[in-house]
Amino acid sequence: MVTVVAEALGHETAVLDADLLGHGLGLLARQQIEGTAQQGDQHVVVSDRQLELVAHGGGGVALGGAPGTAAGTGHLDPQVPAGGQLVEMMAGHIGMQVEGPGHLGGGDALGRFTGQQVDLPSGRVAERRGDGGDDRGELRRREAGLVHGSSVPTAMTGHPGEVATTSRGHRTGRSTIGDRSDRGRILLVRDQQPTGLVTWRCMVRTTRWKSVGRAVAVIGVALMVVAGCTSKSDSAAAGGSLVIGAEQEPDCMDWVGSCSGSSWGFWMANVTTMPRAFNIVRDGDTYAYKPSNLLTGEPTVSSSPVQTITYSINPKAVWNDGTQITSADFKYTWDQIKNGSDIYDQSGYKDIEAVDASDPQKAVVTFADGVQYASWKGLFGGGYGIMPAHILEGQDRSAVMTDGYTFSGGPWVIDSWEKGVSIVLKPNTNYWGDKPKLDQVTFKFVADTTSEFQAFKAGEVMAIYPQPQVDAVEQINAGLSGVNKEITANTANVEAMWINNAAAPFDDKAVREAVCYSVDRNAVVKALFGGLGVTEAWNSFDPPVLAPYTDTKAFAGCTKDLAKVSSVLTAAGWAKGADGIWAKDGKKLEFTFRTTSGNARRKLTAETLQTQFAEAGMSMSIDTQKAGTLFGEMLPDGDFQMALYAQVATTFDPGNCTLFCSENIPSEANDNSGQNFTRTNIPAADPLLAAVDTDLDEAARTKANKESMALLAADFTSIPLDPLPNILLWSNKIVGPVSDNGLEGPFWNMNQWGLKN
Repeated sequence: MVTVVAEALGHETAVLDADLLGHGLGLLARQQIEGTAQQGDQHVVVSDRQLELVAHGGGGVALGGAPGTAAGTGHLDPQVPAGGQLVEMMAGHIGMQVEGPGHLGGGDALGRFTGQQVDLPSGRVAERRGDGGDDRGELRRREAGLVHGSSVPTAMTGHPGEVATTSRGHRTGRSTIGDRSDRGRILLVRDQQPTGLVTWRCMVRTTRWKSVGRAVAVIGVALMVVAGCTSKSDSAAAGGSLVIGAEQEPDCMDWVGSCSGSSWGFWMANVTTMPRAFNIVRDGDTYAYKPSNLLTGEPTVSSSPVQTITYSINPKAVWNDGTQITSADFKYTWDQIKNGSDIYDQSGYKDIEAVDASDPQKAVVTFADGVQYASWKGLFGGGYGIMPAHILEGQDRSAVMTDGYTFSGGPWVIDSWEKGVSIVLKPNTNYWGDKPKLDQVTFKFVADTTSEFQAFKAGEVMAIYPQPQVDAVEQINAGLSGVNKEITANTANVEAMWINNAAAPFDDKAVREAVCYSVDRNAVVKALFGGLGVTEAWNSFDPPVLAPYTDTKAFAGCTKDLAKVSSVLTAAGWAKGADGIWAKDGKKLEFTFRTTSGNARRKLTAETLQTQFAEAGMSMSIDTQKAGTLFGEMLPDGDFQMALYAQVATTFDPGNCTLFCSENIPSEANDNSGQNFTRTNIPAADPLLAAVDTDLDEAARTKANKESMALLAADFTSIPLDPLPNILLWSNKIVGPVSDNGLEGPFWNMNQWGLKN
């Protein structure tokens, strides 16, 4: 038996028999492929971009394959000169291409090439080796119209899966998830003192999962070699670099500015670099606030004569330049949020009367007379963190932070941000807590849902946090070699059909009610997420983790009933035209449905809804936008009629005022800082929504929250759809307590991760 040596670029070398390699290919491709060597050793080289079989000596490689599930036999002419090039086609062929004479075997011959660039039909992947021995050649992929790549890893075009943001401030609310919104709120823990509400953010997590067809063969080997040919020890080595696939790129890193609505931005760069007063700690399926290592312990709280919070700062806490973190940083952060313009969310901060910074080690926060703020634990943290006064005071904060910053009070420092390509983090050597084990972490922006999953399986990235796609879920459930997974249905997410209540035709309540009766939400949700155990529509704007504090049946009456659609619209003066579309005052009931681009599942959802709305007599067109555009511009400006995205809670308290209170409709009056993108205006709901944020009695807050949810449902302000499940996948080469934190994201404890020895 000829030996095949598997080299994983810098990793240990493992020896496999040639028939084992062939068997592995067969398993992963679901097609049997036998590999034999004619002369010389075969080297399997796994790089960040390609897998090659290079024949050394005067012989070549012969590969044969049964058709299996793939088209064609994938047969290769056995007489191939040394230096041949592996060509892998998603249509189901594996062949060898060489410089000079030779041809590809297989039903769909690609023709020959001699070191020149080859443009392949859709669905095939080719690699070539250039004239020089060190030339990696050019890799071109055509998938669904995308072309990625060249010899070195290149940014993949397409839309990463953006995020929009909704509330911010201390992030006391929830986050929208355009795919997933970035921050949101937190749920109160039963045995704890109420801590207030949380803000939400719009985040779009585009899922990049899709069947990869025959490409699984080569891609599967890459995973097998990279993740499997290692020491059996689970201990983590010091150092090493980790590459993580990121579905979206933030619009900016000015966390308190209205541009910072990206959940991915929060997860990648905020949680990892910004100090905060409290962390949100996961304990099974629940969460709780815990003082961070910035503080010496729980703050002192006084409610008489006014609410006062005293934070005692850890004397070991320093910025990465060695300067102590002090009460001046608390005061600067509060001042910027309360008195700044174009702020993401001022909730809580606007109610603070003063921050006493006379003692550098104690920040004394005093609320205005008459204000009792229940969500105070979400302040000076959440989606913002605490900013360094000694660096930013007297400067244009937004200008300094927007494109990335060099300061850090967390375990990581932002080393670089190459727009459209990646964000690189390196350890903060002055961090006073657990210092990172890794030398570097690169978040690589991946173009679309298909590409993300392929990059993960190819070993180009070692962890992904994708939105669920139907075909990807099938592959995950079938099992992936060398991969760990965590799938959570009890999430902090709510995906909904968000309606602009101030834009025609939805400024007519009757039309919003008709929407409620036009869609079979259960059927849509079951088709999309049934494989993950989610089979019914969600009926609240609060996510599953907040179920004890909300009316989980508030929107249960929104079921498909075309007779009700007809009754409601007819009573409101609408009439069906000859084309089957409702019309009133000469205007048809037509609208544009906006969502994020690059997300196959969301596209499928939009098309399904389009069909159902047509059956109800409504004309819907679909428009996809980059998350940054949708969440950073269109939603705040009210430039939409209906949109599909998700809100993600980032704090553990109930509270929807930031999303639905009329005072939070973006306007000149609030410096466009509000997050009530749906322009909801229900006078009776405003005081109830406000009470959820301010009442310190948990039972009273819960009652107010349920009553306000009932009013939102009665007004059909928007229609919830599903609790978007969370999926975290990572290579088994990553060592450490890897787990998803639905409120702070999957990288909240990345300083404890390492790579296997």
